[in-house]
Amino acid sequence: MSTLSPLSPLSPHALLTRAVFGISHTLARPLSRHATALAHAKSLVVRVDAARPHQPHSTFILLSGPSGSGKSTLLRALRTHLADHAPPPILNLAQPPLVESTHILIDDIAQHTHFAWHRIALALTRIGLAQPDLWLSRISRLSDGERSRALLAQALLTLQATSPRPTLLVDEFLSLLDRPCALAALSGIRRLLSDHPGALLIGATAHHDLAATLDPSASFVTHLDHCRATVLFPSPSSR
Repeated sequence: MSTLSPLSPLSPHALLTRAVFGISHTLARPLSRHATALAHAKSLVVRVDAARPHQPHSTFILLSGPSGSGKSTLLRALRTHLADHAPPPILNLAQPPLVESTHILIDDIAQHTHFAWHRIALALTRIGLAQPDLWLSRISRLSDGERSRALLAQALLTLQATSPRPTLLVDEFLSLLDRPCALAALSGIRRLLSDHPGALLIGATAHHDLAATLDPSASFVTHLDHCRATVLFPSPSSR
């Protein structure tokens, strides 16, 4: 329930603005957006579990909607809800890495995963980085779209190497790519997920029309400012 609270002392300009436009000196404090998002996150997890196949499959949840629709807020709420001991980090693909690696891309991934060359090369190719010259470049030398795909591939492979049930939360998921590149990367990501049953990928993207290409198992409107959650359980046949 909303409550009324007195405002802090206002400046002359603020008082004049309120007087001109007839704004009350007391305002209703809105229900916490974070609390609302937590409630939606809990409901979404329950509904996803109900729709989950009996056999173990990887799960892909795409949070989409127009700008300001609550995608990032819901993603953070899901992070809180999914946390057993420590909340999983959120990979923001629109931000450059905090620490710049001195290794070329393929060596950097190999150092984090200890995977063989062919597995790393296949993952990079599937995610839309099929040019070997990109593999021999440092991440900082890549374009924004290339860097976002490289970081996503690195995160997916690193989690697969370290956990039987990896969870990856991604903000600005494919948002730096044009729609054809985003569609191509989406197809490759589905195949990467199908290779690792038990994985959970939750991505928040500005490409709110990508959900139509997923052939989803379920699609829910969360009503958090028209943010839609599309759920996919990749099958082995998608490899």
